[in-house]
Amino acid sequence: MRVVFAINADPREKGEGWARLASARYRGLIPAQQMALQDPGLQVEVIGFPELFRPDFDPRADLLILHQPKLDVVSFSQSFPACLERIDDLRAAGGRLVIDVSDFKLAAEHDAAVARQVGEDNARLYRKMLEQFFRRCDAVTTPSDTLAGLMREALERLVAERTVPVSVIGDPIEVERRPVRFAPGDTVRLLWP
Repeated sequence: MRVVFAINADPREKGEGWARLASARYRGLIPAQQMALQDPGLQVEVIGFPELFRPDFDPRADLLILHQPKLDVVSFSQSFPACLERIDDLRAAGGRLVIDVSDFKLAAEHDAAVARQVGEDNARLYRKMLEQFFRRCDAVTTPSDTLAGLMREALERLVAERTVPVSVIGDPIEVERRPVRFAPGDTVRLLWP
């Protein structure tokens, strides 16, 4: 079984560059690593989201976990129809598309903020691209119950012909690795009154 995580990261910064991004670690790199460790028979890959737009992207995957694209996806608008075609090919071959959402971007307030940032035309294009991805997804994951509720409401309007399951998958907890110490280096003297 082939599982592909497509994270919001520049493919040219693969490795350490990706690990600097908390969202890439929590919603892509760590879950992919855990998945591969739990089932060594899985073929698990992590790719940068822009790789989906490359003509040589191989859409043969059983599961594509797509991080909700960020605004810079509009720079790929010329290649967008080909990307959707590859996702359609993946689904036609029995593959499933899960979109992992960390921010709610399907609200009028978000659209207005994007329009102020990049202009009305790009804001409309970004919203259209997001909607096309969500119309094709088989499920959505979020890190919180609140976001899951917002996504359920939005998907009921956007994908009215079917129910898109929305599940909460919390972020992993990272702790700083430190050398193991079993006892203080010097004798400790405690005094009680």
